[in-house]
Amino acid sequence: MRKTWLVLAAALVAPAPGCIVHERGYVGVGVGVAYDYHYVYYPGYSAYHCIDNDEWWVLDAGAWVHWTTRPAHIRITEEVAWVEVDEHGPEPFVHFEEHARAYPPGWKPDRPKGPPPGRGWRKDR
Repeated sequence: MRKTWLVLAAALVAPAPGCIVHERGYVGVGVGVAYDYHYVYYPGYSAYHCIDNDEWWVLDAGAWVHWTTRPAHIRITEEVAWVEVDEHGPEPFVHFEEHARAYPPGWKPDRPKGPPPGRGWRKDR
């Protein structure tokens, strides 16, 4: 019985799974913990990828679609531009308009950056 309560208590205080990189702040009276979420944004695909859990958010016909694996139409090669973005919530598309202005389709970095975090240049990735 005691073991069951410990498991239940641990499940209740554990953070929800997601793309959590680290937490900021401290827990005190009236103060919560804010979580940062780390994504790679692909301007040419209007897509976000969480490298920690391989989840994707892709703009499709005006709606954001959540994928638990890389969508088949997205190919990560040397020619594909990407940029890292950190968000304060699990939905990276909240700041999509800002990201799309800063990194419009066709945007390329000033110099090659190499493969995105957590990825190689394999064409099937």
